[in-house]
Amino acid sequence: MARMDRKVPQRQPSAARSPSNTIDSLWRNAALEQVPAKTVLFREGDLPDSLFVLSEGLIQLYTSCGEAETTVLIVKPLTCLLAGPILRNEHLTVSARSLQPSHLFRLGAADVRRRVGLDSEFARFIIDDLALMHDLMMHELKSLRTTTAMQRLILWILAMHEQAGSGSAIELPFHKSLLAGRLGMAPETLSRHLAHLMKLGVLIRGRKMLVNDAAGLRQIVRDGDFDAVSLP
Repeated sequence: MARMDRKVPQRQPSAARSPSNTIDSLWRNAALEQVPAKTVLFREGDLPDSLFVLSEGLIQLYTSCGEAETTVLIVKPLTCLLAGPILRNEHLTVSARSLQPSHLFRLGAADVRRRVGLDSEFARFIIDDLALMHDLMMHELKSLRTTTAMQRLILWILAMHEQAGSGSAIELPFHKSLLAGRLGMAPETLSRHLAHLMKLGVLIRGRKMLVNDAAGLRQIVRDGDFDAVSLP
């Protein structure tokens, strides 16, 4: 992993997530690394030796069974990786790989456990991140249990459409096969659903999509399902 110039991560603005002087100082003294795409950060079954904080890029959390891999989650900045296993000193249940060139802060596991016990501001930072990860996982579980594969795809496309802005093309942040795993379906199922969506006004060119009838797509899903969507 290459070292790089420091850029202190900035949380989304809220009372709980605004960086204090203590947290700001902590990041300035942490190891900061730049990794290329497809770098494995840690592996399932290992004991964690570092807390990673994703500052830029995308990270895939996945599990393996023989030669097969299943995507558990794709995380974006700002996200702590391994806070739970580090605090409990447990073996990892997932592996992690960078999907894009990514920037990460690294803190030693022993230092994290020590700081949580001594520094209330750092402890609040970790607790806040654990709560966010819990909410994200609950949203993902809700989506898998209460929507069909087609509905999950439509919800994801609509969320990306809103993020890009009406009339703007959606740029897929990763390969379609990874999108299939992200949404809990087989690649061939995704291909069939995308072919059907082209009949409903979704133009697809490689990794770009353009939604021409968002209102029509919304009629296929329930309004209450939108709170189960997370990006990327």
